Amino acid sequence: MKKGLLILGTIVLLTGCITNKSLLKAYPEKDLKSIDNINGKYENIGLNDRAQLFRILNECLDIEKSDSVFYKNILNTVVQLNYDGGKRLDVSLLQGDFLYKRIELKVKNKGHYLSVKRHLFLVPIPFLFYVHKERKTILFIDATGNLVTVNGNDQFIWVLMAGGNRQDTVSKHTRKYM
Repeated sequence: MKKGLLILGTIVLLTGCITNKSLLKAYPEKDLKSIDNINGKYENIGLNDRAQLFRILNECLDIEKSDSVFYKNILNTVVQLNYDGGKRLDVSLLQGDFLYKRIELKVKNKGHYLSVKRHLFLVPIPFLFYVHKERKTILFIDATGNLVTVNGNDQFIWVLMAGGNRQDTVSKHTRKYM
């Protein structure tokens, strides 16, 4: 019995944890990172990729609170961010003056960036089944004034055999001046 608990404990300890430091390393440029003037409207579609800012931030919610907002009609949409300076970031998806959806994220101010509350899903059933899913996101403004999101996704599963993956993605979104 002790040997089995030791094996299970080792598996739990070996599954990675996404840290803010590892996410900052995923951002290749060494620009000055800041959260000054983060409030404002940003393009929903990323600069270098087709990542949707609202989808990235909506996925930061817990599974119970997150719902699937339609993402088909994304043309001419902007995302408005309102940071209260404390622990709350309001995110609104807008098309013109029409509000499609509004969500509230819990964040931590880490000085030069905002860290969105970690989402962790863990199911340990000793000797049979083990699932570890983790998602973490940080936000900051780079030297060119673009909003940068860095996401980390970590998944590990064990059912007689073990497997998993780790993915960090960086997305930039331009400020929309109106």
